Amino acid sequence: MQFMSSQYDTILCGVNENKKRIEAIQRENRSLREEVSDLKSSLKLLNDGRVQNDCVFRGISLCDGRKTAKEATMYICNKIGANIDPSNIIQTFFVGSKHAKSKTITVRFANKINKVQFMSAKSKLREITEMKNVFIHDCLSKETMKLFNHAKSLKAVGFKFVLAKGNHIVVKKNEQAPTITVKTMGDVDKLLLASSTTTTNMTTSAFAADGDDAVS
Repeated sequence: MQFMSSQYDTILCGVNENKKRIEAIQRENRSLREEVSDLKSSLKLLNDGRVQNDCVFRGISLCDGRKTAKEATMYICNKIGANIDPSNIIQTFFVGSKHAKSKTITVRFANKINKVQFMSAKSKLREITEMKNVFIHDCLSKETMKLFNHAKSLKAVGFKFVLAKGNHIVVKKNEQAPTITVKTMGDVDKLLLASSTTTTNMTTSAFAADGDDAVS
């Protein structure tokens, strides 16, 4: 009997020691996850900063007199009345196949002021027949593009608007609803869960109401 009690105490001691080790590992894992999350946020912030003065032109058709990316960019600037000096466009390059009829150009402005000035005038594209297939939007970092693509899944649960504005992703259920800024994948997942739960509750209530009507 004494032997069994001794064995039990030894086993219990081992269990408690293992429990402490597991708790220590769990604390370390939480710390590592937080560190990785912080590093990802820092990397996103850094890469967002690198493209903050960039934008993308899609649907560009080249012709005589504007064969280069810089010439095509300046042509569009002049067409929409954006008074941008060529020296304030510090980098332009084609993206994708060089044989494609419709070109995509990435443009880097010298500063935020020039980019805002250009983006404010881009709505005039719709007034120009030859520019009807040209689309211009902010250049997103890889991290923000990944977040944007994930945020698009919110449309399946009732969000009408999912937009990329600068380096921010904003969503709205409708025109009257408040604008929500999503900063992380977790923000999107929380909205998905909340919207799915709301939809499920509404469906359950509807079934309950139908059941009451049938009984009455």
